[in-house]
Amino acid sequence: MAGIGFALRKLMEPGTYTAYVRAYAYAAVVGTGPWLLSVLCLAALGLLAVDPDDFQTRQTFASTVVYIFGGTLVLTGPLQMVVTRYLADRIYRGEQGELGASYLPVLLCTAVPLLLVGAPFFGTLTVSLYYRMVAIGLFVTIGCLWMVMVFLTTSAEYAAVVRIFGAGTAVSLGFGVAGGRHFGLDGYLTGYALGQLFIFALLTRLVLDRFGGPVRWDFGFLGHVRRYPALVFIGLTYNLAVWSDKFAFWIGVEGDLSGTVAGHLTTTPRYDSSMFMGFLTVVPAMTHFLLVVETELAGAISGFYDAIFYKRPLRDIRAARLRLERMLRRAFVDILRVQALITVLCIFFGAEILGLLGLPVSQLGMFQFACVGSLFVAFTLFSLVVLLYLDRRTDALAVSTLFLLLNGALSAASLALGYVFYGAGFAFSGMLALILAVGLLMHRIRNLEYLTFSGTPIIGQKPPLAALRAGAGRGFGREHVL
Repeated sequence: MAGIGFALRKLMEPGTYTAYVRAYAYAAVVGTGPWLLSVLCLAALGLLAVDPDDFQTRQTFASTVVYIFGGTLVLTGPLQMVVTRYLADRIYRGEQGELGASYLPVLLCTAVPLLLVGAPFFGTLTVSLYYRMVAIGLFVTIGCLWMVMVFLTTSAEYAAVVRIFGAGTAVSLGFGVAGGRHFGLDGYLTGYALGQLFIFALLTRLVLDRFGGPVRWDFGFLGHVRRYPALVFIGLTYNLAVWSDKFAFWIGVEGDLSGTVAGHLTTTPRYDSSMFMGFLTVVPAMTHFLLVVETELAGAISGFYDAIFYKRPLRDIRAARLRLERMLRRAFVDILRVQALITVLCIFFGAEILGLLGLPVSQLGMFQFACVGSLFVAFTLFSLVVLLYLDRRTDALAVSTLFLLLNGALSAASLALGYVFYGAGFAFSGMLALILAVGLLMHRIRNLEYLTFSGTPIIGQKPPLAALRAGAGRGFGREHVL
């Protein structure tokens, strides 16, 4: 997110209230805008494109899109992490002009696996052949969109990205309404897919304009898969963890709360909508964290490592570490002050909020659990981001793996306990994952000097051998010549 960080810092330079409002507005749009626009588009299509009483059409379309978003996030998560690290490494070496050479190879390595998974899954739906083909195409397009955004976060083109998503959302809405009214389910999905394809095409043009057309194809990012295998598993486990409670409910819930359309698209509309609204409540926290990370925290982390790189005295290194620790504590407390109030208000007025949205009050318990769980998950995500900034990949993997196991297991357990506990598994798993994440983060920050120096290899050092280990009668191994 380096390019967006530079842009946000520039917006805040005047130091006025107007400047801060603008910075927060841009951070909100960049951090959550594309996601919010897509969701609002889906909601609008559900109200405008078809008869509200035509449950089968609305549910088939909504279920298809939910599976597309969930599937693409899980499948592209590992490659997103690897490509992000690869681009960051090249930027650190001053090779910004070479980033474009990786764009088409990344899209190729994204589209082929998505096609191999999406074709048999969506190709066997009990709908028209045309609908199945459009669903497969949309599956590949959405997956490639996630990878395009990885490249665009290295630039300062945030305003253009927002405009493109806004225009594409309008295209999806316009064609979706027209297609849904005249051609039914097929036109419904086609209109939405055209808007997403429009977004992908314009973002691709933006990437090529920013980095230039590639004169060669660079597959170097694949080497990072072998070099940083933990990133692959972090990207997989975290995205699986976020969706594991939904998977548990889709598989385990029966009766009126569950619905299966088009053959094998099973969802739980009440639970899914409650979780979605819960995530909406943490948008302010996500916005503030993005602003803090990109304007303050990243600079504090760089300041610590710069003190080591330029061989400054130990007191300067410790002072830089203390500044980082204080800034991190202050950032978490500031975010919690605002977000805790919002979460409490949403819980207290949950029944009124559901009523305004036309949802049954029977979802109140799930919505309240979703609000609390989303708060925990948001702070877990913040901790993971900081751990990855500090290159603590093993710690981040431990947190995401714990979250995955707990969310799946506790959500399945909540099904056995009954309706009143639906959503409790998500909330408790988020809380336990957050405890581990914050504990690891605070420990690593306090011991950052030791961890940094002890993890740095000595130039010319030989690899560890069995003969170099301590042994009886010969002290601590043999002489180790540098």
